[in-house]
Amino acid sequence: MNRVWQALGGFGVCKLIPAITTNWHIQMVDSRAKGAGFEREIAHLIYEHLGISVRRDLEQYRESLHGDLIGLDGWVIECKRYADNSSFMHRAEWWTQTCNAARNGEHPVLIYKYDRRPIRCVFPMHVINKEMAIKFDEVVTTSFETWCYVVREQEVNSKIN
Repeated sequence: MNRVWQALGGFGVCKLIPAITTNWHIQMVDSRAKGAGFEREIAHLIYEHLGISVRRDLEQYRESLHGDLIGLDGWVIECKRYADNSSFMHRAEWWTQTCNAARNGEHPVLIYKYDRRPIRCVFPMHVINKEMAIKFDEVVTTSFETWCYVVREQEVNSKIN
């Protein structure tokens, strides 16, 4: 029966949680902790779906231009977890941040989730169509499972070639 409310003044997200009595009290949700928890969840899901162990890149807090997770060769992974967005689409600044972290031929992937919505993944279209020019402004948005399929196919193709 929790309700999520946007805190006044943009100071974060509050959750109303029932106290032992019938009164309600407010618990602040730490957005950094929420993001770190989502990064750990994605790391676990990547291991579950791909059998590849990735870990959080703690350099992301010290320097810019780092992805959130490291260990998946050829990919820069940026994770975003937010309360809500009526459009269900990713924010343009998230994609820009993800692309800026991708260098040395790595593919950027933005993995994001809004409350009560499924996990979505954004990556460049040229990843699935090798005949396309390398452009980061032409993207595909898929489910997490579909992105894992693309990664598996890419792994298989790289071993064949």
